[in-house]
Amino acid sequence: MRRGLEGQKLDVLAPARHVIFTRSWLLPWEADLFTEWANHSEWPPVVIASPSPMPLFIPDAARNVIQHVHLDDTLSERDQFKQINHALNLDDSQVLMCEGGGELLSFFLKAQLVTELHLTLTPQLIGGSKTPSLVAGEGFTKDNWPLIEWTEIEQHPPEIFLTGTVKYQ
Repeated sequence: MRRGLEGQKLDVLAPARHVIFTRSWLLPWEADLFTEWANHSEWPPVVIASPSPMPLFIPDAARNVIQHVHLDDTLSERDQFKQINHALNLDDSQVLMCEGGGELLSFFLKAQLVTELHLTLTPQLIGGSKTPSLVAGEGFTKDNWPLIEWTEIEQHPPEIFLTGTVKYQ
């Protein structure tokens, strides 16, 4: 069951609206996400939100597909989300599929806007202080960290796919 922006259950099977957050703008611009999907009306346009202006090196094909939201870094996470919500003209029935790194997940978790988490476990082990983590930034204390109730676990060797509902304390 999909959930809307405020966590209510939705009975719609519409595709999720893709939101990609990037600070560097170093994305695979030749990927289908920016080329092929632009020609399919059933897929909403790809949206890129970033605190920096769109650079000139973005190919025209991708530039014509994406919508850029310039975030105000002085706002709180929840107020930045309101800025995105207003710019994208979202309503509570829309589902967002957000892609990015640990800072993105932290941003949405702090604003308590993640209702469902899809996590893929792969057999590669990486680590170290300079390695990206699932949640970046300040993190959470044990008094306010989000909890996940796993609702689905699928194994497709060599990977494991987990789906869970996020609960806030």
